[in-house]
Amino acid sequence: MITKDNRYYYVDGKPLVRVTEVLSILDRPGLDLWRGNIGNGEAESRRDQAADIGTEAHSLIHRVNNGNPILSPEWSMLSIELQNSLRAYKQAQAALKFKPVQSELFLATIDYAGTTDCLVKIGKEHWLLDWKTGTIRDPRTHEVYPEIHFQLAAYYYAYQGTLAGCMAIRLNKDTGVFTKDDAFTITEPQLSHAYACFCGLLETWYYINKRRDYDDIGQIRHDRKIT
Repeated sequence: MITKDNRYYYVDGKPLVRVTEVLSILDRPGLDLWRGNIGNGEAESRRDQAADIGTEAHSLIHRVNNGNPILSPEWSMLSIELQNSLRAYKQAQAALKFKPVQSELFLATIDYAGTTDCLVKIGKEHWLLDWKTGTIRDPRTHEVYPEIHFQLAAYYYAYQGTLAGCMAIRLNKDTGVFTKDDAFTITEPQLSHAYACFCGLLETWYYINKRRDYDDIGQIRHDRKIT
């Protein structure tokens, strides 16, 4: 049995920290600057609204991938942000030529757990894909946010099977248009490097939190192999 809250997945009652919770300890200077520019109250409101859109978009894509299309008049009742997210998804699927194999795939190790959005097949290869309705690139540097590297690597090494790599796919809720800059691909050896960074964050998270939540969470494996 698997349940969850904001910080943990519980697998048969055992708490496993969520990948996204581990990444929450990262400093985000761009986010801090944005908060400073618009104020904490407005930032909280916009963050919650964006989170709602992201959650609903993920739910609708999961539904579509399981053979339940969105038909009129239901389509016309969706917000423009959701319509655009779904348009961008369809464009990404056509451009990247991926076929969904399993949507909302739960992954776990003895140390952490998470849910990646979709296991897909591209040609003869399997990939893990994660949808992002927000931006994936730092507007100051145009580089993909490092936490996306770490998140994908955590999923990659938790998957029990052979993968070609992972992708983060931005679903532009403002334009509904997918471009090549909206796809971030990571493969070996970059995945190994990103996973080493994630493991460092994971150990840091446990060090900070192990006395605050559960005494029996366990210790991080120091013999973890990165190949």
